[in-house]
Amino acid sequence: MTDSGVQPWSLPGSNIRALKRPWTGIAIRVDGSTFLIHDVCTSRNDATPALKQQAQEMGGRLIAAINGGLEDRILNMNWPAARDAPSTAQRKRLAIYIPDRDRYDNPVPNITRWTDEAIILLTGIGGGATSVPAEGAWIVKEHLIREKVHIVYSDVLPEAMNAHRAKVIDFLERFGAATGQDTVAAEYDGQMHFTPIKRPTASKTA
Repeated sequence: MTDSGVQPWSLPGSNIRALKRPWTGIAIRVDGSTFLIHDVCTSRNDATPALKQQAQEMGGRLIAAINGGLEDRILNMNWPAARDAPSTAQRKRLAIYIPDRDRYDNPVPNITRWTDEAIILLTGIGGGATSVPAEGAWIVKEHLIREKVHIVYSDVLPEAMNAHRAKVIDFLERFGAATGQDTVAAEYDGQMHFTPIKRPTASKTA
């Protein structure tokens, strides 16, 4: 930033095309312990390989690369509750479905922000999480609407799910309300659960 408070990239004649920003990586070791790593990069394409190399050098593997703006949520997660579980035999699949369209078939802005937050949430519950792209469809008035869906999932212990159930519901309700969904979906232990999104009612005037 210049002395006048103007960002250098906005000045006439500037050739700056991308600014570096902080990124945080969530990594996990073979013993199940998690740790955070950091770097400053211009984009996710730059951050992912840089953080992956750091994770490998520290004896782990990268789970997710998160924009530094969400670091406060990472640091506030209750990591020990998830990673100290010794067995995977009782783990059950927890998945959150994040569509990229609203109920009117409009694109959801900043969809990466929501997938990143879901990764952080489920990593905190299960000690790791995976995000995979998918395609979904639904019908409105005999019109087929297709949309891209991000499925974020983790294998979690039942006691961890019970302890963090309210956080999962809170995320689903916030995502649904902020992105104009009618219903949001999550899957646990092979069963789908749908959460209707409440609409604010207009206040009556005298």
